[in-house]
Amino acid sequence: MQIVKKSLSLIIMLVLSITSFTFYGSSDVQAASNSKRVFLYVGETNNGAIYPKFNTTDIDKFTNVNEFVILPSPHWEVYTDGSNNSYSRALSYIKDTVNTINKSQKPKPVIIGLPGLNSENAPFDKLYPKLQSFINQIDKELGNSVSGFYFNCEYMYNNPGKQFDYNNLMNNRTVKLANDLSYYVKNSLSKRYDFIWAPIYSNAENIAADTIKRVGFVTNRTNIFDEVLLQPNYYFNGTGTGISNQAPASNLQGVKYSIQKQQVTFRDGNPAAIKLSNNTTRIGVQMEIDGKISWGDPSNNLSASTFQNRYQQYVNAYQTFVGIYPISYYGAEKIHIFNTNVINSINQFYNKN
Repeated sequence: MQIVKKSLSLIIMLVLSITSFTFYGSSDVQAASNSKRVFLYVGETNNGAIYPKFNTTDIDKFTNVNEFVILPSPHWEVYTDGSNNSYSRALSYIKDTVNTINKSQKPKPVIIGLPGLNSENAPFDKLYPKLQSFINQIDKELGNSVSGFYFNCEYMYNNPGKQFDYNNLMNNRTVKLANDLSYYVKNSLSKRYDFIWAPIYSNAENIAADTIKRVGFVTNRTNIFDEVLLQPNYYFNGTGTGISNQAPASNLQGVKYSIQKQQVTFRDGNPAAIKLSNNTTRIGVQMEIDGKISWGDPSNNLSASTFQNRYQQYVNAYQTFVGIYPISYYGAEKIHIFNTNVINSINQFYNKN
């Protein structure tokens, strides 16, 4: 009988160990639940210009922010695959901003955005070694100030000429890259770093269900990311036309359901993918605001009040989550974020709890 019991125990342990390999990413440490972040764009823009630099006076204006995300341009064409010293340039801009934050009155930890990957043409299956080297430099030179890394890709792209593989997520090269980088930053450096993501919840009605489903499968069924901050996109594209750049107000409710249930849902609250029992990914929101809250969008005949009303809908939907679930603000460049209405809105929202 003892032999049978011992054999049964070994079999159970073996099954559990094999099963665990289907859960991607590490789940040993959760990211902070009360993060109040702002994204700061640094470095080169997609039109050849340079984002204006932040100074200590700028940083000190964020009275209720407890962490910054320093983001090289999200556009693939700016830094591409790191050739022509582009990753070195990105690192230089990042270091300059980290040093500025450290010289401010109340230095805050930072999360470093990887160089932008937003392109279906990016060679995701070939980028790991170069991004690994970039991460190594951050760890070596800025590790004391850095708490994590941001996967700078707002969408999980298909492999060229293929459908997205929901049956085996690792067959999708964008997901595979995220998974490999996640393991690396959590297990292979001087300390364990968080790995976060801020995907678009949906912004094109013809593919909205599939976009949400992809986010749901990655978020609900893996531990690749410690935190997923959903972008409603309604503030920017609430009046989009045609089949693209559409983000209805119902996105706000879908994101709210996702935070309340701590699993990505469709707009009606139904799960976008069945959540695995060992899933530890925390879900929050990417708040969206920019200078259009003050000057509107004359090129599209949209008044400032349109954007004020949209932003207020975000506040109404998510203000009770402050201090409970992770939240960040799309901050973008200096001209937008230090518009008086924008900086005041950020500080007021984060002061609610």
